[in-house]
Amino acid sequence: MLAGLLVLFALPLMAAYGLYYGIGWRGNGDAAVGSLVRPIVALSTITAGDTAHPAMRADVFQGRWTLLQIAADGCQAACRQRLAAGRAVRGLLHVDAARVRQALIVGDNTPGAAVSGLQPDVTVYRTKVEDWQRLFASRHADVPGTIYLIDPEARWMAFYPPSIGADALHRDLKRLLALSGQP
Repeated sequence: MLAGLLVLFALPLMAAYGLYYGIGWRGNGDAAVGSLVRPIVALSTITAGDTAHPAMRADVFQGRWTLLQIAADGCQAACRQRLAAGRAVRGLLHVDAARVRQALIVGDNTPGAAVSGLQPDVTVYRTKVEDWQRLFASRHADVPGTIYLIDPEARWMAFYPPSIGADALHRDLKRLLALSGQP
């Protein structure tokens, strides 16, 4: 009886060990596509000191997950395509779409025509882009077109390369929202 119980409990562990280390099986490969920022950076470190743009306080990003993009000179064709992909991803989230917003930061001297015609659900902030670019460059995430993920507590936690597809971004956000629970 004791030998039977030992085999019953040890066999699954031995099988898992053999699959993982023996033949190198790693599961379905459902890893995140984005790159995590370690340690997570509170956005108040750059937005609190900007007295020229009081609308850019750290708390503007609180409460919901934010897909943030930087476009220093306005949103050109590639930027608009990424915003459209973000909108499609939000639409695919169905019930959780209200938990995610899109934001675009443009330079404080960017003309209004450079950001006109954007989707109505994209919030545009005008501020000193150099501060943001310096922050993202410090973590090697300053490639133009990068999408930055801001958590509901206004902390930068991940970033996605410009080449990310909407399906990969959707999978990551869906998994993240499921794991984070309701806000």
